[in-house]
Amino acid sequence: ALRCLKSKRRTERRIEELHSKLDAVQGILDRIYASQTDQMVFNAYQAGVGALKLSMKDVTVERAENLVDQIQEGVPSSAPISDAELEAELERLSVSAGAEMDSEELEKELDSLLQDSSKDSLDLPPVPQGVPSSAPISDAELEAELERLSVSAGGGKGSRGPGRELGQPWGSAGLDTVLGGLGIVLDQQS
Repeated sequence: ALRCLKSKRRTERRIEELHSKLDAVQGILDRIYASQTDQMVFNAYQAGVGALKLSMKDVTVERAENLVDQIQEGVPSSAPISDAELEAELERLSVSAGAEMDSEELEKELDSLLQDSSKDSLDLPPVPQGVPSSAPISDAELEAELERLSVSAGGGKGSRGPGRELGQPWGSAGLDTVLGGLGIVLDQQS
């Protein structure tokens, strides 16, 4: 029994030693993996710097300033050329059309066009002065407004549609349906 107990303890120590060695090997493998990732990141940085240097090889501050100066010098010198080309084209068009109008004739024509357009102004209804109310509308107010609109639309009193004969003041559709289609919410007093 004593020999079995000693053998068991030796085996347990051996297992602990093997576990510690296994942990050490696992730590080494983790460091190898981390170093490989670090190497990949380093290579990516190096490639990026190389590409940046290659693309910026010919670009210097002096060359950029010279380019800006050349652009600024070229823009004003091209404006007179464009103006001269435009004047030549306008002159060619007016000569080819055979109509050399002076500015007074053009101004008179513009004035007459403006006067004609003011005569044709639209006949719009007056702008409402009050702010629309979001308060619920009672049935009586809604019926009075509908009656007023029916009369003003030329329908005459009592001619609001085929549903009037059926005893429905709003036609064959229900009041809620009609008002819901108009976006009106009724005060639920009935």
